[in-house]
Amino acid sequence: MTSPLDIKGKSRRDAITLLAGWLLLVLLMAGIWSVPPATEKLPDTDDYMRMVRVFAIIDGEHLPSYAVPGLGIDEKGEVGWSRLTDWPLALMQGTLEKFMPRETAALYTGTIMPALALLLFLPLALWCATPLLPDRRAALPVVIAMFFLWVLLRQFMPGRVDHHMWQASLSVIAYGSLFRLWFTPERLRYAVIAGAAFATGLAIGADIMPGFVLGTALLGFFWWIKGDVYQRPGLLYGLALFAATAAYHIVLHDPGRFITASCDALSMGWVGMTAAVMLFWGGVSIIPDGLKQGIVKRLLCGIGVFLPLMAALYLLFPFCFGDIYQIRYPVLNDLWLHRIAEVLPLNRYAQLYPAAAAFFVVPPLAALLACLWAIKREPENRILWAGLALVLGGALAATFYHVRTVDFAQTIAVAPLAWLLIHGKDYASARLSALSARQRLTGAGIFFALALIGFVLALPGRDDRAVEPEEPVTAGCDLQQASESLNALPPGQIVAGPLYAGSELLYRTHHNILVASVHRNQDSMMVVYHIFTAANADAAREAVEQSGATVLILCDTPDNFWVEYMDGKPSFAEELLSSDVPDWLEPLGSAEDNGGYLIFRRTE
Repeated sequence: MTSPLDIKGKSRRDAITLLAGWLLLVLLMAGIWSVPPATEKLPDTDDYMRMVRVFAIIDGEHLPSYAVPGLGIDEKGEVGWSRLTDWPLALMQGTLEKFMPRETAALYTGTIMPALALLLFLPLALWCATPLLPDRRAALPVVIAMFFLWVLLRQFMPGRVDHHMWQASLSVIAYGSLFRLWFTPERLRYAVIAGAAFATGLAIGADIMPGFVLGTALLGFFWWIKGDVYQRPGLLYGLALFAATAAYHIVLHDPGRFITASCDALSMGWVGMTAAVMLFWGGVSIIPDGLKQGIVKRLLCGIGVFLPLMAALYLLFPFCFGDIYQIRYPVLNDLWLHRIAEVLPLNRYAQLYPAAAAFFVVPPLAALLACLWAIKREPENRILWAGLALVLGGALAATFYHVRTVDFAQTIAVAPLAWLLIHGKDYASARLSALSARQRLTGAGIFFALALIGFVLALPGRDDRAVEPEEPVTAGCDLQQASESLNALPPGQIVAGPLYAGSELLYRTHHNILVASVHRNQDSMMVVYHIFTAANADAAREAVEQSGATVLILCDTPDNFWVEYMDGKPSFAEELLSSDVPDWLEPLGSAEDNGGYLIFRRTE
């Protein structure tokens, strides 16, 4: 077994392997999903929203931390992401804008940045996996494992500028540090690195939360099984985690909302949670050694410290133990949230996308089986492998709450899958050595044929992505062409349109947009809901006046989102689609002129 102490650095061969693997992955993803300069589109609504915030930074707008310019009633729309990952995008975007128009520069930024993020991730993934692998030159199995982790690679696809790709790198930094602590608990810097990496991921967004919780549990598992040798690393981990989270909160949060607690973004809620981790390690550290002898006593001590801290967190932040999205209007669950693939539970997701669900779960499940095999094959490190198996099992179990947890599970699956490739090859070679040359050649041919079939089946199609299902509800409608029509209007219009179109409209137009697919925008969502689902034009007019909307836009198709949602009930959207337009609205061109959208301007 190779210890981190035996690794002096990456070899030249490893570097060449990583670069070659990176290039192949980038080209393969470009072939599958194309690239933004060719399609003139970004892949997801969040990517458009991210670039809107980047544009604001470049233009020197001083906005509150989570604000989105031009979104919502009175432009008070928000997202749950901090600006940490906006700044590198703004640097690249601002540089490219010196040579080309803004929208063109954004397409190239969306192509270059995820490729660079993948170039960063691959050596970090190798660094994370190295303590677990028996071969110093383990770059090749790590790269091969990546070719089967397309849910993870989707975060690095061309045009993907959301924050998940950075959190993937922070996850492998944190877990690589925890793996090294297993072998060398006296190297306390790894505890500090792990805590700081998780804190940075939390400062970026909530998506790293499963990885953080399970990573913290992994360190607690080490202490429970092995005892006080992991007590000091745990205490330093908690201190670094809390200190970095508090520092990010002080720097990134607006003074007026400094004490506001939320569960979907960096706030006092998360500062309190990381403080609880620090206090847990402080609590178990001050318990007399005699009370912590043996795994039973340590378990009781741990529970005795853990439960009061959890009770305190529940009393202080009870909403964090329920719906993280804090949906205030139940209708929004059916109207919006439950239509977003990545927040569905696995069982529901599997009903809608059975092939994709299997594709999501099989790689981390294979990694879990690899951990179980490693427990038997490497008894001296069975506790580490058992802990990693618990992490993967916990991540897979969490998919029954949100399928998005698979992103984290696939990130951590890289190391055990690489281990599986190495030992699987050794096992096969030992079995084949007893066969004749012809039998070995036949066996190798069958293996590579099956591997090729499995790889081809694992390749995602253009639509096999867990993205918000905007395409089915806007089929046949082109927002890019509609945006050109909207940009012919004076700037600053207030547009009410489809929930899933808001981010792209913000990106492509110089208008304010009432709704976009973000859960902090619920009041505006409800106003637009009342406009298009109103029983008649008079009721719709009241909602329009309440919102201040000056332009209405909806897709002119038989399966229009609002009409489909109303399921046969009369609605204002159906009236507009039937050309029954009230006198307080003026049609702007035809649907054919507007990319399939009907656009109406308020006349009073």
